[in-house]
Amino acid sequence: MRLPIMPLNGVHYPWMPIVLSIFEERYVAMLADVLAGAHVFGTALIAEGREVGGPATPHPVGVEVMVARAWDLPDGSWRVVGVGRHRFAVDEMVAQEPYPVAEVRFEGLQEASNDVPEALLTDLRGLFEEHLSLLQALLGTPVADLGIPFEPARLSYMVAAHLGIDMLSRQRLLEIPGARGRLEVELELLKADLAKLRLFAAVKPSDPSRN
Repeated sequence: MRLPIMPLNGVHYPWMPIVLSIFEERYVAMLADVLAGAHVFGTALIAEGREVGGPATPHPVGVEVMVARAWDLPDGSWRVVGVGRHRFAVDEMVAQEPYPVAEVRFEGLQEASNDVPEALLTDLRGLFEEHLSLLQALLGTPVADLGIPFEPARLSYMVAAHLGIDMLSRQRLLEIPGARGRLEVELELLKADLAKLRLFAAVKPSDPSRN
């Protein structure tokens, strides 16, 4: 199928919330068509080119976005709140004007979650809960229940969205075929990230107001 595409300097994931500011004329035009139609478009990390002012070649795997809410601002830009839905593969860019459009396919990118060992899920959930708690403590934000999912694919994407890794690493996580492979990679990434957070927490100065 053909899908309007926004190549971005960022990576989004299925089931994860997405907030975008749209100000470039071509993407404002794209949004108008999206809102008049199925309320869906695609985002993909830029492989070559620029996010603003010129053509860009996206990475081969992106995410379909369902628009939940969109409103225009006084300066002519738009704020869009949506949620990631399905991964897609870009087969071909078929247009750049008036905005980028790609021929995409969803077949072959469905998540396989029935081969994930329970021990892997338990280990990863435990590390992720500690990661979030430490991060919130270091930032001084109230501890919140983020509703960590049990379903393997959803869990893998929530972890991916929260990891502090570079964009190419985030893209590699998106492109891993199934939840098990993604969770296995994330387990090692979480271990490395947690080691840093534990060190920061150990040396963080106490709040003088509590002394």
